[in-house]
Amino acid sequence: MKPQKGVLRREGDYWTAIYGGTTVRLRDAKGIRHLDELLRHPRRAFHVLDLFGPGGDAQARHQDEHDTAGVERIRKTVTNRIRRTLTRIRALHDGLGLHLENSIRTGTHCTYVPERAIRWTE
Repeated sequence: MKPQKGVLRREGDYWTAIYGGTTVRLRDAKGIRHLDELLRHPRRAFHVLDLFGPGGDAQARHQDEHDTAGVERIRKTVTNRIRRTLTRIRALHDGLGLHLENSIRTGTHCTYVPERAIRWTE
C-alpha cells in the first residue's frame, strides 16, 4: 500500500499542517516542534532530554540531565507540551488530532508509531 502524504511545515510564527486534504495553521510552540521532530523520524525513540534541549532550555537541561528528579521534570514538561499541542490540533482537525493521539507515545522516550504509513514532508 502506498503511504499517505502529510505536510508539517513551519512558516515564521506559524506551522501549516495538511492531512487528509484538510489544511490547518497552528501558532509556533515548543510542543509542535517536538511533534515535528517525531514525525520526521517515525519509529525512532527520542529521549526527552534530546527533545527538550538545546536552545533556551540548555541551562535547565544541563542542571537536570544527571538528576533522576530533573529527568522526571523534563519528561513531564515534554509530555505536557506534546499533549497540549495534540489537543489544539484535535480542536482544529479532528482526523489529524486522532491520528497523532493514536500514534504518539510519550514517556522517558517519545516515539511516533503510525498505524499506517504516512510520509511527512515540509
